[in-house]
Amino acid sequence: MTRPGGRVLITAYGDPSQFEALHYFLSATRAVVPDFEGPAEDEPFLEFQVADPDVLRQRLIDAGLRDVTVDTTQKERVEVRSGRQFWDWTLGGNPIPGLLVADLTERQRADIIGVGTKETRVDGGR
Repeated sequence: MTRPGGRVLITAYGDPSQFEALHYFLSATRAVVPDFEGPAEDEPFLEFQVADPDVLRQRLIDAGLRDVTVDTTQKERVEVRSGRQFWDWTLGGNPIPGLLVADLTERQRADIIGVGTKETRVDGGR
């Protein structure tokens, strides 16, 4: 809720196909667990359901906001120094990755962290 004439700021993920950090996490997981399915392609997670700027704009208008502008020019850049730091950033910033790897063993998790040490820079999305 905002006062008349107030402003609303929303930070949202962009197109999941452009979310390098997610793809890196999934590929590191698949390197250790080849049959790992990852998220369903046909049912985007809640965080990605407003990835399309037109969808987000329309939902805000439907919620009663006026003069809605969706600015997609900002892109988060994440720099990590180790697989552990990437793992912690990924699991600490959103509950979904934790749900995706909930059934993995501690050894598999450690191996994924090991894969993550090979690259230190990924885009975090929008």
